[in-house]
Order: sequence, then C-alpha cells, then structure tokens
Amino acid sequence: MCTVEMPDIMIKLLPALIVKLTHISATVAMASPMLEFLSTLVRLPHLYANFVAEQYVSVFAISLPYTNPSKFNQYIVSLAHHVIAMWFIRCRLTFRKDFVQYITKGLRSNALLPFDDGHEHSSFRARSTSLNERPKSLRAAKVARAAAAVANSSKLAG
Repeated sequence: MCTVEMPDIMIKLLPALIVKLTHISATVAMASPMLEFLSTLVRLPHLYANFVAEQYVSVFAISLPYTNPSKFNQYIVSLAHHVIAMWFIRCRLTFRKDFVQYITKGLRSNALLPFDDGHEHSSFRARSTSLNERPKSLRAAKVARAAAAVANSSKLAG
C-alpha cells in the first residue's frame, strides 16, 4: 500500500527493501503476500525505473523458490511463474541475456521436479487432466494419423 501512497519515499527505499525480502524464507504462509506484492509492484514502473541488475536478480531470487510444485499449490506456482515472466519482460533489454541462465537454472531446480502422485496435491492434478481427456473424435483422428504414418513409412522402406 505504501508503494502507491508514498511513491517518492518508496523509490528511494525499494532497492534495499527488495534485497531484504530475499532473506525471508519461502514458506507457504509467505507465498501469497510476497508474490502478490511483486506482482503489484511490476505494474508500477516508475518505482523501479532505476533498478540495477542486483535488484532484478533479487526479485527472481524471491520468486524462484515458489515455483516448486512439491512445496506449493498450483496457484502459488502459477503466480510465481507470472511474476518471473512479468519482471523479465519489464527489465531492461541489456539485462535480459544475463538473467536467462540464472532463471532457467532456478526453474530446473524447482519447477521441473516431478509431481509425486501419492502427494496431497495429486487431487488437483486429477481434476486438471482435461487436456488428456480429449473427445473421442480427436483421439480417433490421432490414431488414424499414426496409422497412416506407419503405412507411409513401411511403403518407403519397401
């Protein structure tokens, strides 16, 4: 709220505040407030217009732990991806190439962990499998295409 009500003061304090936020552990209780703050802040570019690479890296450092689907629910993981994407898009073009490796390394260590099907979050996954439950007509068309591809490859081989 103070970022909106006292922008002149926050412009000066924000870089140090962002760095201090990196010292807060990524817990379930802190996930929503932290990510929603960063999501709101990215929409106020006048506040971070003078950010240097260190502050952007701090934003990514805050957000990346929340991309771990084995620790956080889908809302938090999705919001973390949103925050990372928005801050990456809004950072200066000259900084982007330097952040790519940092972000991808963080995503690999957090987001690419497989879901544990026996875990409590699996109930959400069961509800969200609509992409796998294609209509029969689409499944039949896919099977027909696969059969045609096999037939074509056997004609070419023979």
